[in-house]
Amino acid sequence: MVPTPSGAGDQLDGVSCLTSHFCMAVGGGLIEQWNGTSWSMIGSPVSGANLLAISCESSALCMAVGSQNNQTLAEQWDGTGWSQLPTPSEGSQASFSGVSCPTATFCVAVGGAYGAPNGSPETYIADWTGASWNAVPSPDPGTSEGYPCAQRHACEDALYGVSCFSANACLAVGGPYQAIAESWDGSSWSVQPAPNPVNGDELSGVACTGPSSCLVVGNQTPRSTEQTLAESCVGGHEILLVGGHESPGWRPREFPMGGHQISLSPVR
Repeated sequence: MVPTPSGAGDQLDGVSCLTSHFCMAVGGGLIEQWNGTSWSMIGSPVSGANLLAISCESSALCMAVGSQNNQTLAEQWDGTGWSQLPTPSEGSQASFSGVSCPTATFCVAVGGAYGAPNGSPETYIADWTGASWNAVPSPDPGTSEGYPCAQRHACEDALYGVSCFSANACLAVGGPYQAIAESWDGSSWSVQPAPNPVNGDELSGVACTGPSSCLVVGNQTPRSTEQTLAESCVGGHEILLVGGHESPGWRPREFPMGGHQISLSPVR
């Protein structure tokens, strides 16, 4: 365990490391930097900030996202200090929960927005062009798959994490009442069938090492027993890893991609 300068009751929710000598971590109104030896407190310049995620493209460009006063929040590190950036918001409440910056001129932030016509949260996505944040159309699986709002809480959608291998290949995941996966091909977002969807599944994190190779994690709730859930898409097969509290380690299962898959189209 490495000591941090934060105090009692503080919590860090996101971290991004470029090297063993440069990391940034965020949580609430905290921002901390690692120099290879120790953590130092920087602190958010925004009063009332609730930062949940961060992505660093270089030591001169990091993006931290979350919410402030129930609206989306983005802060930028330019190598010397943090500053708040204008962000779009939607509905009476909106928040970013994940961010990924594959280049200095392209970042994606994902989350949820309240105030849709049905009164339920919906997925929310914005991208960074290098100059500004802009909202982009985000599909809601409940709507696109034809489920009525009363069925499986299908209209309560939110995105929790995102990973971009490039500006043309991103995967965002979420929940909370059904596993959600959406992919970006450079021009639009589309819903991807989430693997093994059961009532109560949700995906909370994702990491992509290639345009068609991603690992997603979350939790699975079969019947009344909650279990951790990890699934990966590698090449032409999907590997399902499920670990429960009663089982030491992981149980791998491999099967050809078919009816349930998370995949990204190759970059062309």
